[in-house]
Amino acid sequence: MKHIINTDLLNKKISQFLNAEDYYLSTKNNDIFEQNLQRFFGVQNAISVSSGTAALHCSLIACNIKEGDEILVPAISVPMSISPILYLKAKPIFVDSNLENIDFDYEDLENKITIKTKGILAVYMWGCSYNIDKLLAICKRNNLFLIEDTCQSFGSRWKKKYLGTIGDLGCFSLKDGKIISSGEGGFILTNNFELASKCKNLRSHFSTSNYTQIGYNYRLSEIQALIANFQLTYISKILKYRKKQANYLINHISKFDNISPYKYYKEETSNLFSPLFFLNNQNFDFFSHLSDIGILNSVGSFNFCPVYRRKMISELYPNIFCKNSEKFVSKLLSLILLPNYSFKDLDLIINKISNLI
Repeated sequence: MKHIINTDLLNKKISQFLNAEDYYLSTKNNDIFEQNLQRFFGVQNAISVSSGTAALHCSLIACNIKEGDEILVPAISVPMSISPILYLKAKPIFVDSNLENIDFDYEDLENKITIKTKGILAVYMWGCSYNIDKLLAICKRNNLFLIEDTCQSFGSRWKKKYLGTIGDLGCFSLKDGKIISSGEGGFILTNNFELASKCKNLRSHFSTSNYTQIGYNYRLSEIQALIANFQLTYISKILKYRKKQANYLINHISKFDNISPYKYYKEETSNLFSPLFFLNNQNFDFFSHLSDIGILNSVGSFNFCPVYRRKMISELYPNIFCKNSEKFVSKLLSLILLPNYSFKDLDLIINKISNLI
């Protein structure tokens, strides 16, 4: 990312921070970061936390999720999104996707709503949106909260609204590899002041409320807040370059036989976190071969699969099968895009894929 942000200036700011005599007493960088997040996203509250998982955990507790409660979750997601539900001994109910995109099969979703259902967790994988209008209507009709896992979708929009600002709470990650990164970290967005207050207390042992209940050590460190906030000042350039990289790959790779580009909703504007394609001929070996020759992709490099197949979940909830999600993942090529990739690097990826087709 050196070609986008002024790393010399960042290093200078870090040095000044570390040399300040009272740096360990201040929350100034977190305060400024939260204010700038509120301004960028157009929300009333931003709460910095130590990770995207911490953001989800705090959000679920703020929504009063308890043991035995059911949360509807997408089969196409990752263990890190499901774990906070398990922390609380609540029950994730896995909803199938449709065959055209990562979105829910809404008939399956509505069929799985019970009297125990408390909310829906939307996980916007690879920068993609769900049909937000349909999702909000279902939540309203059934009195369900909506938590948005926006860890891979910083800057993506549905119509004119940023993902992560539409539901009750939006959860983001600042881990390395995300749109902006402080190495590790996260934040929560909400327009609900009561939920915001609960999350702020939860991240810091409820110390601001005289320790009235158990909280957690989920604070973002000051130096992480400084780094994240510095990158936030470059966010327009970062998003622009990411889209330029992704579109370059999409435009070239989509011309190959047996590969089709992912089709986004016309109402969404993706940050193009990962360029997505469908293989017209299902071939798991293709994903592995790509990984073997240095082309990172979700299935071949990280064994991406419907999340209920992960051992930590399948041992708790065996015999789950979502046929659309299985088929969707079997033909999905999701390329891992790094911010330091030059266009020479992208040409190398294109040529290697061409040689395997």
